[in-house]
Parts: sequence; C-alpha cells; structure tokens
Amino acid sequence: MPPNGSISGIFATAAAIIGSLGGGGLLVFALSSWLGRIWATRIMEREKAVLITSIETMKADLTRSIEREKAEMARFHETHRSELQELSTQRQDTLNRKRDVYAELATKMRILLRANMTPQQQEQDKWAFLGAYDKGYVWASEPVITAIGNLIENAKKKAVVDNLLKGMPAPLSPGDVPQMVAESQKLDREASTYYQRCMLEMRKDVGYPHSTVEYQVVSFG
Repeated sequence: MPPNGSISGIFATAAAIIGSLGGGGLLVFALSSWLGRIWATRIMEREKAVLITSIETMKADLTRSIEREKAEMARFHETHRSELQELSTQRQDTLNRKRDVYAELATKMRILLRANMTPQQQEQDKWAFLGAYDKGYVWASEPVITAIGNLIENAKKKAVVDNLLKGMPAPLSPGDVPQMVAESQKLDREASTYYQRCMLEMRKDVGYPHSTVEYQVVSFG
C-alpha cells in the first residue's frame, strides 16, 4: 500500500506492476485499448443500424396510415356526394322560395301601414296580403314571421282605435277623442317601426345576415 494513499504512490505501484510484466504487459495494455475501441465502434454501428431501421419502420407505418385515411375520406365523399348535392339543391330551392315570398310580402304589407290608401285599395290588397302571409308562414325564417306577427298585432290595435273614433260600437265622449287620436297616431308610428323591422329581417334572411341598413318608409300624396 503506498504511503498515505497519495497519487504519486498509486502511479509508482502501477509502474512497478507493468515493469514486473515487462514488454508483455505493455502489449496487453495496448491490445486491450485497441479492442475496446473496436468494440465501441461496432456497438455504435449496431445501435445506429437499429435506430435507422426503427425510423424507417415508423415512416412506413405513418405513410400507410395516411394512405388509409385518404382512402377512407375518398370513400366517404363518394358515398355521401349525392346526399350533399341534394342538400345543397334543397337549400338553394328554399332560398329561392323565400326570396319570392319576401318580395311579395314586402309590397303587400303596405296595407298594414294604412298610409294614403283608399278603402277600395285596402279591400283589394288585404286578400293579396293574406295569401302572401300564408306562404310566408311556411317559408319565412323565425325572426321574419315574428316581426310580421308584431306588425299584425299593431294593425289589430289600430283597427280598434279607429272604430272607436268612428263611433263604433258607441260614440266617444268629447273628452276621450283627443286621447284616442293620440293613441292612433302612436300606433301609426309603431307600425312604421315594425314594418322596418320586417324588411330588415327579410333582407338578412336572403343573404345579408349582418345588414344594419334601415329601411326608409316613404309615402306619397
């Protein structure tokens, strides 16, 4: 044992062992180093080959998976192509019907405004409006048919007030007339607002869903 376990003592001991072996010891040491490098190189090459094989296997599996997915998508598209075409045709047909109905409603709803219309015009147009409203109930969107419903409710209230002003079912007292006149005027203003809402909802439903353009109610006479 080298004194105090010093480094110099360890080297001295190693030198003594190699010296006792002579030249054969140096040869064994060199041969061992050379074999170690050879084995390390071969191990690295073997590990590299295994890694490359693993990568190639993964690439092949991924390629097959992608091809399977593409084939499945192609089969799905082919299977449902006719259904998709039929659905697209149905949607286009519905849109065309809505446009026709809305164009009819837009003009016939004027009767509900009661602006500058003679009794003869009202009698003629009310049946046309009812026919358009029936079609609209079938084909119109929920917001459109709701807006038209509000306009109709307003028209009903206006009819009650107008009849009271005409003395039906009984003449009004002089003190009630100004109040009824004011109520009639208010309902006329509300009718214009409801009409604008109807027009805007129809515009949104036929292809302008984000439209905010206000329809201008114009009357002549």
